[in-house]
Amino acid sequence: MSYTFGQEGGTTYGLVSWNDLFAPNTTIPWDDLLQDLDTVICRIPYTIVNNDGEYNLVAHRLLTNYKIYGKNHWLGDGITVALNNETTHSFLPGEPCLISEDAASSGSGFANVRACFKRPTTSPTGSGNREPLGIVLEQCPAYDDETAAQSYSSVLVTGVCPAFRQTGSDAPDYGEPIFFGRQNIGSPSVSRGAVLTDGNAEGQCGRVLSTNTTMYIDSSGTQASGATVLLLNKSEVY
Repeated sequence: MSYTFGQEGGTTYGLVSWNDLFAPNTTIPWDDLLQDLDTVICRIPYTIVNNDGEYNLVAHRLLTNYKIYGKNHWLGDGITVALNNETTHSFLPGEPCLISEDAASSGSGFANVRACFKRPTTSPTGSGNREPLGIVLEQCPAYDDETAAQSYSSVLVTGVCPAFRQTGSDAPDYGEPIFFGRQNIGSPSVSRGAVLTDGNAEGQCGRVLSTNTTMYIDSSGTQASGATVLLLNKSEVY
């Protein structure tokens, strides 16, 4: 037990950064360490830069580990578990996703699986991205009937979280509303979900807190552009 509140209570692993928990290049062997119901406080530092100056802030989130079909998943306030039913796309931590209208394949062996997610479309204009789900927190392989259990991931649907961001004309700035679209990331490049801003789009889902967040895309520490965002539920957006 890592005591966080004097000797009155605490968590299994205390304060741990978002990158140490979720980034592909983390050096902590979580799969070897974790037991069911282990707890941690995820620490997400970010810097707000606006006309009034520069402010360093930290968001915290209490997470509990659950083993689902034998795989570790972090759950907590504002986090759900859903199934990647894209058969050709593997998600990275920090990648936005949409609610999928397609059910899980009948070959998966899972009954009544309704919570499925997919990659955003290229542009948020029109109706293509009107149903954002959230930001994927785990490395999540493309769906395959033979290994369906591996395609579940924790997905943050409300709260503060790092995310991949667009870098072109739709790159978001501090305080702007965000939508989900795509950005070519890595080398060779892969078209991945990313947050962006847009003047005429459906599916607004939050605000930008910081645009200087570094994201990691592989175990070697290859970097990509990111943002720290605040995801809001639909009643809070409007």
